[in-house]
Amino acid sequence: MSQMKTPNHHLRCQGDPTLTFTENHTVTSNSLIEAIEAGDLDLVCGILASGADPNARKTVTITCTVWQSIKHGSWGRADVGMGNFESRVDSRQCESALALAIHSKNLAIVQALIRYGADMHAPIEWALPGFYEIWDEKAWFRRWRFVYSFPDALSLAAGVKNTVAARGGPSLVGNSPEFPSVRVNCKGGNVSLVNPSKDLSIYVSWCSVPLDIPIVGVKTTLATSPGSVDPTWLQL
Repeated sequence: MSQMKTPNHHLRCQGDPTLTFTENHTVTSNSLIEAIEAGDLDLVCGILASGADPNARKTVTITCTVWQSIKHGSWGRADVGMGNFESRVDSRQCESALALAIHSKNLAIVQALIRYGADMHAPIEWALPGFYEIWDEKAWFRRWRFVYSFPDALSLAAGVKNTVAARGGPSLVGNSPEFPSVRVNCKGGNVSLVNPSKDLSIYVSWCSVPLDIPIVGVKTTLATSPGSVDPTWLQL
């Protein structure tokens, strides 16, 4: 009986010879994201040691049947798609490995990513998919519900200098009453959503509220790591 090729098998055997280089890289990047989300430090270090990109990002793909119009039932609820329709697909790179580690307040994983070369100064940005009972052109235009942006990892850890673009509207700066919290995408290195009709994002309060011990450690690690140039971040 042939052995099933699982992600763990791939990692521990330093690659699967039946896969191309691109496929191996994708499997490893996806596995890194999933290991971070699971909080498994040993597996994270093993994946990084096998050559995974410490700057890997989660991929989110939306596949939708987009209708020409929508018939609404009682109380204005979308009832059924009308007219012509077509299938559309859109993918985005979303949360980085470092962003996910910061959100989980896992200091050891943050340190491991930095040790293996994660870029602390790279902008951090991710989008959340929209969700509709039935998708039409208007819904497709708003398929990315929120886009969170931070200039660097320290800004994310401190919960400052962020902007939020909502449904294609203007960007809002800072933690506004309209956006008192931040959400991340559902778990997985490669998330695929088909006609999403409900919110699958994961609620995470702003990292700086409350300013607890784990996130203080994350901020200290980021501000004192080689290449960090602004120790005043420690005061945030």
